[in-house]
Amino acid sequence: MKAIEITALVLAIILFIAWCYYRIRLIKAKREGMRLQIQIKQKEAQNAENNSKSSKS
Repeated sequence: MKAIEITALVLAIILFIAWCYYRIRLIKAKREGMRLQIQIKQKEAQNAENNSKSSKS
């Protein structure tokens, strides 16, 4: 193999690994965002329930 071909192959591998890393991070960030949204909705529902109980007293 020529040096240029080896360099191109190494760069292609590095780019592929970087792309995979980016995709994994993106998926993890989406999951974390969804988890946080669920927590916020649960907390809002709990606060609404608590407010309705306190207003009845």
